[in-house]
Amino acid sequence: MRLINFLLTFFIVIATSSCSSDDTTPDQSPDNFAEDIVGTWELINVWDNGVPRQFPEFCDNPQTVQVSETAFLTRMYEGDDSCQFESTSFAYGLDSDIIELSLGSIVIRMRIVELDSEILRFHFIYHTEEGGDYDGEIWELERMG
Repeated sequence: MRLINFLLTFFIVIATSSCSSDDTTPDQSPDNFAEDIVGTWELINVWDNGVPRQFPEFCDNPQTVQVSETAFLTRMYEGDDSCQFESTSFAYGLDSDIIELSLGSIVIRMRIVELDSEILRFHFIYHTEEGGDYDGEIWELERMG
């Protein structure tokens, strides 16, 4: 229940930003994303409506996302003032540049903006009541190791 509350709160407070639906650079091919995304990534930046989010500076361990062929494991701080981690494992699928995470009835969609050997950047995709989609918070991760 705590995880669901965290995820719901997380997605409610995320601000919107507009961007083109085709943000990949010409040398990036969604055909390669399935191979390129596998690995361990450190969360280095998050932007809410263009404003960077500050992470606790007193925490020594990085927030990470570990991606395999079938699972997307997040290891994130439980709150803004805590160095305690909460780990969540999602099943995921990749369709072109769209990552779809699922955990029971929860489905989270993200659009890859940049993916290469060092950087993974994506927008969360939110669905409006009117039937449209909009891009939300941006996460930037750096490959570890």
